[in-house]
Amino acid sequence: MKTEQDIEQDIEQYMVGKTILDQIRAIDSSAIMAWGAKNLLITNKNLGSLRFEISGCSKIKGKAFVEVELTPFDTYTITVSKTTNNQVKIMDVAEGVYCDELVYIIDSLVG
Repeated sequence: MKTEQDIEQDIEQYMVGKTILDQIRAIDSSAIMAWGAKNLLITNKNLGSLRFEISGCSKIKGKAFVEVELTPFDTYTITVSKTTNNQVKIMDVAEGVYCDELVYIIDSLVG
């Protein structure tokens, strides 16, 4: 059974993921669609993150995943990965990303 503290942490992590999505939409309302993003998932990784599947981007052939994770420095780490033969391969990582750079950096990583 979860404690009240665990529930509060889950809520905070959910809010981080929702905030990431809101920030991306505020910068470019069509970015999520342009990346072919689907299966958006707010995760409880560390301080919270947003993960989604992309397809059809020029730099990433086939299906890949983008994860935007909040760091303790109030910046984001963006990881692009692919899964092949049940193994996760990190394609690219950008660290120290500020919220106003999210769309630009993701675009540069996935094309």
